[in-house]
Amino acid sequence: MEYAGQIGILIVAGLIGGRILRRFGLPEISGYLVMGFLLGPHALGLIGATSISDMHFIEELALAFIAFTIGLELNLVALRRIESGIVPIAILQSVATASLVTLGTFAVSRSWPIALLLGAMATATSPGEVMLIIRELRASGPVTRTCLGVVALDDALGVALFALIVPVAALLGGIPVSATEALLIPLQEIVGSLVVGILLGLILARVLHVSPSHGFALATALTTVFLATGLSHLWHLSPLLTCLAVGTTAVNQYPYVSELLHDLDEIMGPLHVVFFGGIGASLNLDILTVLTPVTVIYTTTRALGKLLGSRAGASYSHAPQAIRNYLWPTLLPQAGINVGLIALVGAHFPELREPIAAVMLASSAIYAVLGFPLAHIALTRAGEAHVSGAEKAA
Repeated sequence: MEYAGQIGILIVAGLIGGRILRRFGLPEISGYLVMGFLLGPHALGLIGATSISDMHFIEELALAFIAFTIGLELNLVALRRIESGIVPIAILQSVATASLVTLGTFAVSRSWPIALLLGAMATATSPGEVMLIIRELRASGPVTRTCLGVVALDDALGVALFALIVPVAALLGGIPVSATEALLIPLQEIVGSLVVGILLGLILARVLHVSPSHGFALATALTTVFLATGLSHLWHLSPLLTCLAVGTTAVNQYPYVSELLHDLDEIMGPLHVVFFGGIGASLNLDILTVLTPVTVIYTTTRALGKLLGSRAGASYSHAPQAIRNYLWPTLLPQAGINVGLIALVGAHFPELREPIAAVMLASSAIYAVLGFPLAHIALTRAGEAHVSGAEKAA
């Protein structure tokens, strides 16, 4: 079957799988991943390995838009209005999670590149899955507000940490990179990406301020993300950081940009299906069997890092006891930006794409099965769930 036909089948199957799993309280992303695996070369074989490699361009664009939408959530004025302590909680739980996952996975894998990459990817939380839980419970209160602020910040921290870790992982993995390059390359990449992203974000905000219409806003945003991605490749910058900076700058210069772009998720839906479906299609269960110890350690240490780090941050900022007790389970879902980073792992470390994907997707499934109930219980015990028993039964 030709490439376009395979993409079409993947989109249709992914949408169906997403709807089915959503009925069981699981995120639609999980359906994309499952259907991608079933159609891929390691199952039914309707999508070949060559087609998967050809999807890298689509994967990169989808990841750029995910980073852009995360940036749109970082409205600094809005974040200041909600619970205090968000910044220390976000930083401490990110540091604790990255440290514990890195040390734990290295102890069983004996590979610094794998350990460092998994540690960086473990910090972020899936905003889509968190919002699904909050909307289902109609949750509101200090824990819920803190959760939303921390999720927005730790996604940004995760993207920045990943960009910083890649050269270091390359150096420790035997790729010829000098110690000076390992320090200067990430610094240049981060600074350059932020500069380009801020400039493009300022331009985007100004253009939208002059012509505030939904159709024009969407077209301009699409063009800006394409341009940010292209310039990042041309100047050897990080497309993720650049697009993150574009979104953050735009929403802080022109807060109404989020309202103008509220249809962006629906428009980018098919792109996300191909993106996560392609990752699922590349999953090899034989590798997952070999990496079961790494997956168990990764899943355990990530949860422990979220627990210890969020409690330390809450204690440091003198947050209410409810936040100290019930915040960490809401930070467990991960089938978002960190799963998406698998595509970038494949670009920088082709030989590590399959093992990293196996660990990340397996742990995402575990968090989907266990993390959702834990988050539900936490928000309910915090007294912030506003769904009656009758509504739940219905």
